[in-house]
Order: sequence, then structure tokens, then C-alpha cells
Amino acid sequence: MAVIGWASTNLNQMNRQIKFRAWSKSTGMVNIDDNSSIVLMFNKISGWNIIPNKADYKGEYLLGESQSKTPDFQLMQFTGLHDKNGREIYDGDILTSLGKDVCVVKYKSELCGYFLEFYDANLDQMDFMKLDFNTVKFREVVGNVHETPELLKR
Repeated sequence: MAVIGWASTNLNQMNRQIKFRAWSKSTGMVNIDDNSSIVLMFNKISGWNIIPNKADYKGEYLLGESQSKTPDFQLMQFTGLHDKNGREIYDGDILTSLGKDVCVVKYKSELCGYFLEFYDANLDQMDFMKLDFNTVKFREVVGNVHETPELLKR
């Protein structure tokens, strides 16, 4: 079992905080870090789970992939990037540029990276763009797919 709050990694001389937040219909958005009352724990059998941040905790998982009663548990990772206002960008965030051009941050495992996903209603198709400093420097986080899904219906 591994317990994760946040960590820094040095990959090719680039420091990036590895941070998470979680969403559940029952609890809403929860940031997971060293100061949280909860931590993220990985178990080879049950997957990612959330437990209280207490030394030697042996009780039940509060939320987790292993619990059928909480199928809405979603884990979102910090992308390492910030929007034009300095706000952290997470997987599942909704971004906009000049109040239009609404897109969602998504991790695409087949492409090994984060992308901005756009829906073009005129063409009735999805389009995407690699998420990097240049694609977010003029965009701002206006919500996320869990708390403000209505922003995607513009």
C-alpha cells in the first residue's frame, strides 16, 4: 500500500508537483495534500482509495474505486500548468478564452499526455489540442466537469 498526498519529481531537470483532487457526489470536491484531513492510498487489489489522514489508520475506506456504493469517485491529477490567473489546472477542468472557445482538460492515455478537448457544434465533432504552456497562457479555468457541467452546453 502506498499513501500519497503530493510529491515533487525531478524528471529531466523539471520540477513538478504531483497533486490530486477527488470528486464524489456525496462529498463534492476534495483537495488531497499533506494538510488534508484525508490522503490517497493505492492498494493493488482495490485500486485508489481515500482514507483519513491518521497514523496507522486501519478502518474502512471513505471513498474508493473498490466501493460499489460510491461509483462516482473520480480522481483528478494536477497537470503542472496554471491558467492566465495563476490557478492550477487539473484533469476535468473547463477552460475558456475570452469568454468563448470552451474546452475540457483530458488525459489521453493513447497519446500519453493532457489535451484540450473542444466540441464544434457546427461540425458536430470533437477536436483536441495538446495542453502546454502556450495553449493555456490566455485561457482561464471557469469550472470543472463535475461541479459546473452546464458550462459545456454553451
